[in-house]
Amino acid sequence: MAYGLDGAAVTFGGSEKQGAWKAIINGIPATRVQRIPDSDDALVLWDYMASTEGRFDNLLRIRPDGTIRWRATLPKVDENDTFVSFEISASGTLAANTWSGYKVDIDIRTGEIQSTRFVK
Repeated sequence: MAYGLDGAAVTFGGSEKQGAWKAIINGIPATRVQRIPDSDDALVLWDYMASTEGRFDNLLRIRPDGTIRWRATLPKVDENDTFVSFEISASGTLAANTWSGYKVDIDIRTGEIQSTRFVK
């Protein structure tokens, strides 16, 4: 299975049987998509600059059918914060960085915050 970006829409290219889909959530485009190792799911980072809502939880785990498995909650340290990047380590752990300078370790299975530390 392959995930990608088509313009700013997340795309999923499955088999003929599974079909394909594109997603933009609430008119907000994605800036990055990465398949989760040993899973058919993907992590998607939505463009915080395109939101008119201000703060919003913009890191999601999505299933191949486009449904949301979880949405990572931002730490409660800055009311205007947003996720700006993420990485999956070789061991499969997920770390995301916020605009205000925090590194957040997130349980990749549940989306729950494991730890938060200031790194800027």
